[in-house]
Amino acid sequence: MPPSLSGSSLSELEESSLSELESSLTDLESTLSTLSLQSQTENGPLINKYQQKKDARAVANERFKWCGGPKPSTKTIYKRNPTPKEIEDAYRYVHDPSKFKLYDHGHVRAFDATQNDRLIADIHFIDLNKISESTKDDIQFLCLFLHKAKQFVNPVMSTGRSCGGVMFAIGWRKSMAKLEILGIYRNQKAIDKNPEAYAEHVKDSTRAGQILWYLFHPIANVALQHNQDFMTEHCIPAFFQPAFSTKHPSSPDSFFSSNLTFTTNGFYNHPHVDDKDEPSLPFAFLLSIPTCKRTGNLAFKADGYDVKDGHFIFPECGFGIKFQPDMMCLATFRQREYIHGTLPPRGRSPFARLGMSMQIAAKVTRVADRVVHEDFEEKTDMHFGDVEFLLTKG
Repeated sequence: MPPSLSGSSLSELEESSLSELESSLTDLESTLSTLSLQSQTENGPLINKYQQKKDARAVANERFKWCGGPKPSTKTIYKRNPTPKEIEDAYRYVHDPSKFKLYDHGHVRAFDATQNDRLIADIHFIDLNKISESTKDDIQFLCLFLHKAKQFVNPVMSTGRSCGGVMFAIGWRKSMAKLEILGIYRNQKAIDKNPEAYAEHVKDSTRAGQILWYLFHPIANVALQHNQDFMTEHCIPAFFQPAFSTKHPSSPDSFFSSNLTFTTNGFYNHPHVDDKDEPSLPFAFLLSIPTCKRTGNLAFKADGYDVKDGHFIFPECGFGIKFQPDMMCLATFRQREYIHGTLPPRGRSPFARLGMSMQIAAKVTRVADRVVHEDFEEKTDMHFGDVEFLLTKG
């Protein structure tokens, strides 16, 4: 059973839904290839060296506490980006088929043989040349929506994880302003400068949410429904909802995430786990699409798309995702339990992979629960940093 919520226990609805989710991400028919993986013991080139040093320091401090001996160093361990040699070593490792498996087409499900074949990741590759025009239009809309969103939010400074490229986020987050209960990711100066354009952009966010639901539902409908049930139970707003409400949403019914992070321009990061995500929800959702940096448009090999490498890897599990031109990738994976990360693309290009990740932060759940329990009722000077507040603040 998953960990209990702070101050409360999982409802019967959540427990039964989670049991169903553990057995299958979808109850819809599909064809697939499966693999069962043992944990890798030799993945030195892929290790987060900063975290490795922190762990070693913690062990040394614990040993000193109980056994004495030389006092461990107190020198600050600084986070740093990998060197060019370390990057090359990592690529040499993942491109060795005797040590690592890279997948770039079809449908792959990876299981953990050391945990009773527990699902690690469910990965789907979709040829963009073979989809319908209406689906292509939807994906194009999503790409342009996020391209436009960049002007209304600040880049996310992911200290110790992000090494290059840029990350943005839209939707709801914990309070980062005085007297704010919950707020929306934003660049307030940009909103104040062009409130009409921001208001129109917010209207487009509902369709963006519906498109994401439409893309993931055929491959992970049970997982999506589990997220939606959890959000409804805890009154967590979807990333596209302009205001917080303790009333259950009536429409649209296509929500499964309180925020959406997206990366571009050669983004890469250190291997990590997302331990700040909601522990009651075992899976995150990943979407990767080839785009043009300047316009944000969906990009094809025929357009000159030439981004090389930039694999999404699970270093301890010995496998990863290789992104090919003209290929869209959707993945549902256990982001809290299995170390994962993105390698840097190699070479310069006017194109980039647009990566999206949808999840729910644990702190948003905790605050939403407090709102439902009326913890802020007497704090009349506090507010939500919702769309209405952002548009009137300026």
